[in-house]
Amino acid sequence: MQANQSMLIDAPPASGKTTKTFEVIDEADDTFTYLTKREDLYEQAENLGEESDLSLTIIPSPHRSCPSFDSTSPHYHPEAPELHGLGVRAGQLHDLLDLTCTPDCPYQKFWEDFEAAEHDVLVGHYKHAYISSVIEDRVVIIDEFPGDAFEQPFKDAPKMLSRFLKVTDDIPFDDWDDLIIADEDEKEQAYEWFAANGIEEDAEIIIEADKTTRYHAIAPFLTWTVLESLKGDNGFGFPWFNLEASETISTSFGELENNRRVAIDHEERRIHVLTQPNLDDAKRVIGLDGTPLPEQWGLVTGEDFDHETLIEQDTAMNSYIRDILGVSVKQANDHLKAYHGGHITANRDEAILYGVEVKEGQKPALIAPKKAIDAYRDVGILDRTNHWMNYANVLSSNDFKDEPVGVIHGAPHPGDATLKKWAAYFGHHIEGRGEGMEKTYGDFGDRLYHHFVHNQVLQAILRFGRGESEATVYVNTAAIPDWLDIDGKVNPKLFNRSNKRAIADYLREVGDQGASKSDLADEVDVTEKTIKNRLNEFDEEGLIEEVQESDWPYRKIYRWSP
Repeated sequence: MQANQSMLIDAPPASGKTTKTFEVIDEADDTFTYLTKREDLYEQAENLGEESDLSLTIIPSPHRSCPSFDSTSPHYHPEAPELHGLGVRAGQLHDLLDLTCTPDCPYQKFWEDFEAAEHDVLVGHYKHAYISSVIEDRVVIIDEFPGDAFEQPFKDAPKMLSRFLKVTDDIPFDDWDDLIIADEDEKEQAYEWFAANGIEEDAEIIIEADKTTRYHAIAPFLTWTVLESLKGDNGFGFPWFNLEASETISTSFGELENNRRVAIDHEERRIHVLTQPNLDDAKRVIGLDGTPLPEQWGLVTGEDFDHETLIEQDTAMNSYIRDILGVSVKQANDHLKAYHGGHITANRDEAILYGVEVKEGQKPALIAPKKAIDAYRDVGILDRTNHWMNYANVLSSNDFKDEPVGVIHGAPHPGDATLKKWAAYFGHHIEGRGEGMEKTYGDFGDRLYHHFVHNQVLQAILRFGRGESEATVYVNTAAIPDWLDIDGKVNPKLFNRSNKRAIADYLREVGDQGASKSDLADEVDVTEKTIKNRLNEFDEEGLIEEVQESDWPYRKIYRWSP
């Protein structure tokens, strides 16, 4: 980490990238800022620092450290989190709002006493990248892709913009619809207001406004953005500056820093804003990611990364998964299984969980999309697992490292709106065509699509086999990277009916004693014909053995013997 060029390190899960990072920090002479996603990862960083005798400091946030943001504190001030959500910075709130947490507020005191040079390693959230004092002259390490932290969705943009426009007489619009159909003369009038007042509102104006008329501090910027938007046929628009690569942009009312990208969802009437932190004063920026999309990292951070891959795909990566992690991947479906639309094949999915339990002799751990998890919970299917996780919590999780058997149900499709949004940030209009595994968004859109879907399935697979035992992972989707070796396929239909599972359950229960067809007919509520058909299927799969009963020469006993 001695060079000044920023670097994006492609290090697969379980390669020890975080542990090795702190080993390098311990040996280096620089000061570091380590940014990550969740508070539990702060604790992981603290533990690694203690092992290396590093002095770590956790950077506070108002929601964690300021009593005015804590609803259980006697100092709680409900306007503090509300105004913070409207773009008023925590420091401004302490200066301008009558907060009873002062003068002993832990958050405020930290920043009043803060001297960056006194802290060898600072640990914080991705959003701390916006604070220049924790970035300047330090090596900044960003562990996993930080994109969500740098985005802000305005889900009720028309209401918020209307509030701003109604109190701004010199801008000749009243609402969202007026902005969409504005003519050039009206735009010029608005530009005159921006030239005189800027594109961000003063914090005092936001604080002093009546609660019912408050709007976000960047409402002027959003107003200008809608006026400058280029709407595509796919329902999304973006402003012309999304296409600009320069650090500043020229407008009719002056030069602006070009650190924002905007996507406008005209169908849902939402605005999404991606704001890059200014990392120019960092000594160096190091990005760590198991499945990175380099251009996406560059977009959200504003950095020109050198991309270094620790393990190349194809042969080397398959060897790493198989021989180092000890993970065997079996495929249970040749379809996409994108559950974001709500069509969830719960019965079939239960059949796979049951079949895996039968094959492996224990219940598997499960990773699936949230909608699928909710559907499984409603019908009791989660009882077929010993541990489950939503795809959204997969990144940086070690919860499944000691699980020897796993099932991944479905693909984490983010939805077309998310793909269109990210394409708009890049200055592209994309549209999906086709269905299932044949669906395409064009050359550029497919890179986003495969990253959000196929790479996240890979991330899920690599949650297993990270402990001391090997793992077998059954993947119920075809959305996997093309280079990934599959160690075999399983029959997803073997236990796809409740009567199949009922017969199998009884045979497993009686064990070596076995059961005749008449025994099964007495115990399981199915016809003898169904019993015969199911036993034939189990026999073809090698799951049962047929034994002639000695006392009854014409009666056969069936034993479960997978």
